[in-house]
Amino acid sequence: MTAMTIAPAALGSWHGEIWLTDSVLSDPHAYLDRVADYPRTRLWPVLVPSGGLGVPGDVTFAPEAARRSVDRHDPQAEAGIAGAVMIANKRPAYRLGLVEANRPADVPARLGRPGMSSILRSWEDRFGATLVVLGAREMMLSVSAPPTELHHALVVANEHRSFCPRIPGTLPQLSRGLIRMRRWHFRWR
Repeated sequence: MTAMTIAPAALGSWHGEIWLTDSVLSDPHAYLDRVADYPRTRLWPVLVPSGGLGVPGDVTFAPEAARRSVDRHDPQAEAGIAGAVMIANKRPAYRLGLVEANRPADVPARLGRPGMSSILRSWEDRFGATLVVLGAREMMLSVSAPPTELHHALVVANEHRSFCPRIPGTLPQLSRGLIRMRRWHFRWR
């Protein structure tokens, strides 16, 4: 199955490894449907801000070995809901991108950023962190099993700071903010 069998060619086109809609996505169900189709199509939907797809420079930091979370929901279903809510709110405007990937965390690698995917795989394994938005200056992950204790959140805050050095706040502030936080936002300048 290809992106062309999911969405008519008149609605978008290929840009290297990503298929993008030509216009802004307005129907939240379009994103939810693509998430539901993922197990069959292997095309992960990503919301691309109007600023474009450019991906920030590759990241070389690798977090400690992954450990499984015991309190986990369906991360992909939660990502679908997060994306649909963002589309429904219409701020900012997003185009729909489809990228063939074995798992959502592999999307940046398919777009030329393997270091970023390495970190996302670790967060996906440990916290159910699933890629929803990827743009030139931002990324958002839906997190189905965020840290629930301060000492775990401190480790994650250090990883976030290494991944995106311009995150505002001190490490203790970041740590407290990550406890039970279901959306992780990253912005680069």
